[in-house]
Amino acid sequence: EAERRKARALGLTLLSDKAAKAIKSRDGVPGKMWVLERRSPRAYWTQKPFYMVFASFKKEEVEVGLWLVCEGERKKKLEQDFKTVVSSFTWFDDQADDVETKKVLDGVALSAEKRRAIERGLVDTWDVVVSTKKNYVILYNTKGRRNDLLARIIAERIEQIREQIYEVQFPPAKPITTVCIARVCGDRAEYHAYGGPGGSAGYWNSDTEELVFYDASPKKEADDDTLAVLYHEAFHQYIYYSVGEVSPHSWFNEGHGDYYAGAKYGSGRKFHVKPFNWRVGTIQAALLAGPSPYEEVEDPRSGRKVAKYDRSKGGYTPLHRFVRMTQGEYYSYPGISYAQGWSLIYFLREYVPKNPKWAAKWGKILPTYFDTLKAEAN
Repeated sequence: EAERRKARALGLTLLSDKAAKAIKSRDGVPGKMWVLERRSPRAYWTQKPFYMVFASFKKEEVEVGLWLVCEGERKKKLEQDFKTVVSSFTWFDDQADDVETKKVLDGVALSAEKRRAIERGLVDTWDVVVSTKKNYVILYNTKGRRNDLLARIIAERIEQIREQIYEVQFPPAKPITTVCIARVCGDRAEYHAYGGPGGSAGYWNSDTEELVFYDASPKKEADDDTLAVLYHEAFHQYIYYSVGEVSPHSWFNEGHGDYYAGAKYGSGRKFHVKPFNWRVGTIQAALLAGPSPYEEVEDPRSGRKVAKYDRSKGGYTPLHRFVRMTQGEYYSYPGISYAQGWSLIYFLREYVPKNPKWAAKWGKILPTYFDTLKAEAN
């Protein structure tokens, strides 16, 4: 009761057993889950609630807790994702003594701990392929051997696009020694159970140093859509280490991701970047709709002026505002923002260099941004 009074004085909420829902981890360990909508005691400047999901799992003398939180206005988008994360939690026992050593990992610059973790995860239908230059380890659900060819294609293409494009256009601040993981889930359900955001087909997680996606093709062979996701997410992975373990602003990061998603592997084993067909129609419609009207209002949290948009007509974001969008703002208007990011990068890379007047005005935007970010990060 003393703890409860102390919590109330601080504006906190203690999680009670009565309010908990009984759950189980993916492998049957009993747990509890709480779902709350509360105004954060630290967010005294706003009345906006936060949507929170708490969960705990206990096995013998060890208890693990999860806390997932977002602003209340994002509840609709993230509610199912939060519950998916909780339901996918798996309690791993230490079975290192029973793990089979994978010789394919010999010579790969992995720590002993990370190698063991990879080997322990290769259960049931999972297998591993190492890329030609040993910069990538591809973990994949064989899906009845369907994904064997896809894994080999990834191991080859991911090294080639890095060598031919990423490293040429974005020389790293210092040699990249991190071995990156690419995880190919067996299907969409497994991808989302592993933490894949709703509406996505791939994502880069800097915390686990993993590129995660699945083969969304209905065919038995890898198609352009699946490889487009690979090239997009592989860029996020590369640029993070190239800059110095920092992600660029969304217009630059997502715009380039979609720019490379249009890469086609052709004659001479070379990549050629083409317009990314996922974005072309969307940005054309947004341009016809015109710029989204906005008014400047004061953000109660920071006291700064921010833009409040009228998005009802599906218009684009005025450019001077677009390049200053936070990640949250970018993702809150995803269809148009991604298309606008792609079109801006495609214009600066494909059209500006061919026009001397444009090149004189705008030709240094991308290298200046990258060099400045890299210098500041390091």
